[in-house]
Order: sequence, then structure tokens, then C-alpha cells
Amino acid sequence: MTLRGRATAEATAGYAARWSDRAAEEHFHRTAHDLTLSSIGLGTYLGQPDDATDSAYQA
Repeated sequence: MTLRGRATAEATAGYAARWSDRAAEEHFHRTAHDLTLSSIGLGTYLGQPDDATDSAYQA
């Protein structure tokens, strides 16, 4: 079953592949759900929040 309008493993991998020659090697990563996501983001979105990491970012 395909849910219209949702990300798929194939589509997110394809998006990453289109940018592979312009992005750092570690810019994209696979998630536990097999999606390929960009590393753009701040804070601890890949783990539990902690004061040490949060204090490293300033507005």
C-alpha cells in the first residue's frame, strides 16, 4: 500500500543521490525507517536533549 504524499526510502535516497556531488559525504544519513535524511538541523534531534549539546548552539 502506498500512502500518497509521504516520504519513501526510494524517493529520499534518490533526492540524496541528486545532491551527492554538491554535499559533504556525511551530509545525508539513513534512519531506522530506511529513509535518507539531510543533516541540516540544530540541537539533539537524533538523540535525547542534553545541556552540553544545547549550550553549544546560540541564536
